Amino acid sequence: KLGSGGFWSDSFVSFSKRLGNNQDVRRPIAHIVGDLPPPADGPNLLSLREVRSLFNAAGGALQHLLNQQEEGLASPENMEMDAALLPNFMEQWAMDPSTLQSFGGHWETGEVIPDHLLQAMKAQAKHGALDLFQKVSWAQLDLELHSQDLSEDGIDGILEVAR
Repeated sequence: KLGSGGFWSDSFVSFSKRLGNNQDVRRPIAHIVGDLPPPADGPNLLSLREVRSLFNAAGGALQHLLNQQEEGLASPENMEMDAALLPNFMEQWAMDPSTLQSFGGHWETGEVIPDHLLQAMKAQAKHGALDLFQKVSWAQLDLELHSQDLSEDGIDGILEVAR
């Protein structure tokens, strides 16, 4: 729904070795789109949900920019599992107190976010740590699966690595 807040990213131009000019590769171009409600009175400030959405979109843009698939139409969503989770890692980074304090604060006084508010946000987002742990576990499993020759063991070897 337009005006409901949030950000997303997409590629404008994808990486391609075949479609580049003068023997160069075609470099990707990504964009981030923000859909914010119109301001009421005063500046249009971002909510914590919108900040997390912005960081997630920045991770999506990084996926597009760092993608070097040989086939230019290969989607970043088809990347290895550890790279596919980049937007989620970026979103979790937005909840880091030092990150929040580096750009967040009172819009009139410039006062940084007080510690008691940071603790309250951290307590509210505690489930995010479990989500991040699960994603790190998936990335670790992905790295294990790609660093071993499992051709002889078949499914049993894959299951052993997953345990």
